[in-house]
Amino acid sequence: MELGYGGITAVSRITGLAPNTVRASIRDVQDPEVQASPRIRRPGAGRKTIVQNGPTLVPALLALVAPATRGDPERPWLWSSKSFRNLVTE
Repeated sequence: MELGYGGITAVSRITGLAPNTVRASIRDVQDPEVQASPRIRRPGAGRKTIVQNGPTLVPALLALVAPATRGDPERPWLWSSKSFRNLVTE
């Protein structure tokens, strides 16, 4: 913004960013709503968790490991006597 005409192109060449990215960042800097927000990404942005994409994954993994589980069931950490290779094969 300080460079004036041709500043976006100059910053784009120096940083290796696309000119559209530089323009978007200028809009973000000038937007008071974005500056007041503690968020880094916009709402809804980013990769969805595996649990959200495959809601049956966690129960399937628990059913796979349950017969070979060791440890106190009240604790968050449980141990499996199956190797990683055997789990992958199953």
